Amino acid sequence: MQPNKRAFVIFILSNILWGIAIFSPFLPMKTHEKIIVGAICATIGEIAFWVFVSIVGKEAAEKYKKYLTIKYWKDKIK
Repeated sequence: MQPNKRAFVIFILSNILWGIAIFSPFLPMKTHEKIIVGAICATIGEIAFWVFVSIVGKEAAEKYKKYLTIKYWKDKIK
């Protein structure tokens, strides 16, 4: 697999894992199982995201960081 395809797969995996973590409280499981699933998925999802950032480079990390600033969203709303 090419590095770009690998990075894309890792990015998708990261989003899927974060989605599972967010919706884990609504899964038909016991409470302690929901907590464990949510914590594990969030941790692995975060690791996968930063692996993706390390593959695509510093520029992508800077672009992502720019989207998380309040100033960006204020300018976007105007």
